[in-house]
Amino acid sequence: MWIPPNGPRRPGDPVPDLTAWRVLHRAALADVVEFARAADAMARGAGGTDADALRGYLLPVLTAVDVHLEVAGEALPPLLARRAGPYASDVLDRVVADRAVLEPLLGGAARLVDAVPAAAGALRDALDGIAPVLHEQLAERERRLFPLITTHLSCSDMRWVRQQMRRRAGAELLSFLAVWLHHHVTPAEAECLLRDTTEHMGPLLAIFGERYAQLRRRAVP
Repeated sequence: MWIPPNGPRRPGDPVPDLTAWRVLHRAALADVVEFARAADAMARGAGGTDADALRGYLLPVLTAVDVHLEVAGEALPPLLARRAGPYASDVLDRVVADRAVLEPLLGGAARLVDAVPAAAGALRDALDGIAPVLHEQLAERERRLFPLITTHLSCSDMRWVRQQMRRRAGAELLSFLAVWLHHHVTPAEAECLLRDTTEHMGPLLAIFGERYAQLRRRAVP
């Protein structure tokens, strides 16, 4: 993989902003739990969850998490290995190993989403199984990986990483991602994300915000 030629972050350089990643982690954890409840209600014949809406909202959630793990597992390791050297090896090995555990769980859940309402009970069980694994892995990343990023990677490096994520996500998932993250942000985080014009958050919210808000209300009434 091609690595940006600029050197590591130097003392006094701006620190990369990981707000979007922190919000994505929190959104993923919250919605895995929320949609497990919705799937449980559907399996019991309770509640008003719309199966089409659940598919339309939960599938991109699972895909966004998978793309995030893919970029963190493929783009970050060679970059951090170049910038941080041996300081990063243990953490990067854990990132790759964690992805190998979580990726098939996400894929299995996505296949069950396609089969609701008949597979609602199995989807509930799959999401219940994903939740503790996801919680442990994301907490470990924020504890060990994030400090490596903010210490050794420049803002230019992180712009390159985000470009890899955008390319792999595609336009449709990016439009969902903007609305999804905004649903879970605090006011301070929203201001931060809106200031980052590289994410195009404002225009995407204006175009797609209400569509996905209505979809979520039908999926999780």
